[in-house]
Amino acid sequence: MMSPEVLAQDVEASIKYLNTTLSPFEESDSSFAPQPDMFTVAQQIAHVARTIEWFADGPISGKPWDMEFDKHVEEIRSFTSVADAKAWVNKAAAEALAKIRALPPEWAETLSPADDPIMPGLPQFRVITAMIEHTAHHRGSLAVYLRLLGKVPPVPYF
Repeated sequence: MMSPEVLAQDVEASIKYLNTTLSPFEESDSSFAPQPDMFTVAQQIAHVARTIEWFADGPISGKPWDMEFDKHVEEIRSFTSVADAKAWVNKAAAEALAKIRALPPEWAETLSPADDPIMPGLPQFRVITAMIEHTAHHRGSLAVYLRLLGKVPPVPYF
């Protein structure tokens, strides 16, 4: 059985790896985007934070998914500061970790409803693994941004 504490430890590791990847970004990198229609560095980081909140405020809290994605993108696009976006990631992660640690042990193996629009009929712990995978996906994207800025992405696991 996947205990909430083990899941929380996996989230903590994911955030540690993310913060290592984010460490070379400077405030002057905030507005960099590879193409005009893509998220900037600050917005990529804000997207990670928003998505951590999305998971934590939805099924981790026993509530429905917030499917108002246009509103989420509008919020993300308002970010212009790497420092502010990093602060949001760490705040969102701390709040998510508190919610995960407060879950009853049986939550992880409980199945989500069959009509769940995102993860129908799966064990609830998959919500947390999806949150971790999403963070890893954007950690990779941000490593590419670092390369495009002429910086070397650090190995996140050390």
